[in-house]
Amino acid sequence: MKKNFFLKLLFLFTIFFLYTPAYSPLYSETIKIGQSLPVTGNMSAAANQFQKGASAWIQFINSRGGINNNLIELITKDDSGDPKKALKNTEFFILENFFMIYGYMGSESCIESFKLSEKSKIPFFGASTGAQELHSKGGSIFFMRPDYASETQNMIEILLNHQKNKIALFNSDSKWAQSFASEAEKNFKKNQIENYTFASSPKDNAKLTKAAEKINSISPDALIIAAEPDLAALLIKEIRKINPSIIIMASSEINGEKLSGNLMNQGIGVIVSQVVPFPFYTKLPVTQLYKRVSSEYFPEEPLSFYGLEGFISARAMTTILNECKELTRENFIKTARNMKSVNLGGFVFDFTENKSTGSLSIYFSQIGPGGFLTPITSLDDIYKYNAL
Repeated sequence: MKKNFFLKLLFLFTIFFLYTPAYSPLYSETIKIGQSLPVTGNMSAAANQFQKGASAWIQFINSRGGINNNLIELITKDDSGDPKKALKNTEFFILENFFMIYGYMGSESCIESFKLSEKSKIPFFGASTGAQELHSKGGSIFFMRPDYASETQNMIEILLNHQKNKIALFNSDSKWAQSFASEAEKNFKKNQIENYTFASSPKDNAKLTKAAEKINSISPDALIIAAEPDLAALLIKEIRKINPSIIIMASSEINGEKLSGNLMNQGIGVIVSQVVPFPFYTKLPVTQLYKRVSSEYFPEEPLSFYGLEGFISARAMTTILNECKELTRENFIKTARNMKSVNLGGFVFDFTENKSTGSLSIYFSQIGPGGFLTPITSLDDIYKYNAL
C-alpha cells in the first residue's frame, strides 16, 4: 500500500513539473493610472517636469516589484491646456476602466474632469492646482499641494511679519488667477488689511502701464502676482520702473523657473511661493531620493519644483496603494481618508474624512543673480534689487 501511495505521489509530481511553465507570472494585475496634462502649449514646461517626476518614481517602484506584485502603468495623454480635450481624455480613462485619474494640471481642466470622474466614483488624485472649489469637495478627490486660501494666507503672513501691510494684487483673467485673487481678498479682510488694491490684466497685455499705475496708487509695500509667466514678467518690469524697492511675490502656479528665465537679473529679489521644498536641498531625505531616482530614469532632466511635486504626489499615491488590503477604487479612497501624518522624508501629508488637502505647507524661493531660484525663510533673506 505504501509503495503504491508513493508511486502515485511521484506520478502527480512528474505531471505537475511537466505541464507547469518554468516560471509563474510575477504580476497578477496591472494598475492603470490615467493622466491628462498640457504636454504641449503654454504650460508644457511645467507639465513635462511634473510628468517625468511622477514617471521616475513609478518606474522605480515597478523595478522593485510594483505594489504587492502589481505593476503600475501610467498613461499620459496630452490636452494642450484645453479643458475640452482633458474631458475627452477623462472619458477615455473611465470607459477603459482605469483604476485612477492622477496628476492633472490647470484649474478649468481639473474642475470639468472631476465632475465626470466623481459620477464614476473613480479616485482623482494629486492634481496640480490650488482651486478652492475643488479642495473643498472631499469624497474621491485628493491633493498633495495647498489650496489658494492656505497659499495666500502664508504669503500675507510673511509680509505682516515684517510690517508690510499695504498690499497690491495683480491677476490675469485666467480662472485660476481669479480664484487666487478671490482667496487673497478674503485673507486681506481676515487679517484686517484695509489698505490694499487690485489690478487685473488689460485686454492688450503689452500695455501694462495703467495697471502698474493703479498698483502704485496706494504706494504699496508689496505686490502679489497671480498671472502667467510672460505676463507677470512684463508687469514686474513695468512696476519696477515706478517703484524699484517694492517687494514682489508670485503665486506657485506661475512656474517660477520660467519666470526667472524671462527676467534673469531684472527679477532679482522677486519671491515665488512653492508647494514643495527646494529641490536641491539635499539635507531632506525626500529631495535626496528625488535626485537619485530622477537621475536614474531621466539623467538629462534638470531637477525642478514641478518635477519634485510630481515625484512626491506619485510617491504618496503608491504609499496609499501599498496600504490597501484590497485593490479596489473604494478601498483606495477609504485607505487614503485614514492616512495620518505620513512622513515621506521631510514632506508630511494626511487626509481625514472631510479634508482632501494633504499638505498645507508653503515654501518660499527668490530669483537670484543670473536668474537662479534660491530658498528663503523670511524677507530678511531677499536680494536687494538695483535698477540698471
